[in-house]
Amino acid sequence: MNRNKFYLLFLLLIAMANVSAQSVNDKLLLGKWLTKDYAVVEFIPSGKTIVMKQISSKIEKEKKDNGKILGKDITHASGKEFKGIMINPENNKEYNSLLIISDDSKKLLLKVKWGFLNFNENWVRIQ
Repeated sequence: MNRNKFYLLFLLLIAMANVSAQSVNDKLLLGKWLTKDYAVVEFIPSGKTIVMKQISSKIEKEKKDNGKILGKDITHASGKEFKGIMINPENNKEYNSLLIISDDSKKLLLKVKWGFLNFNENWVRIQ
């Protein structure tokens, strides 16, 4: 095998390893989660990132948000941590966020920052 073919094969193997590693990490987050307000959100792949969409809500005034994307540009940060942007459906303002999955992968801690303030909320995996 000549040197150019070797380098091409090597680069292809590295690219394939990165794609499979990313999809393994994404699987930690993908699926449906129950929020503290009993809304169901789903994390779904969207190109190279993940989006979060509200599926349903038990609170009548929040049912209007069903089907809306409430999180975007979510990517794996490290370990069981993801970073992305959460969107407030009332005013479409965007906030940086960190999502941390528990060791047993059954709980998710959402940390949203705006200015000097922080908002934390725990969710439970339902699917």
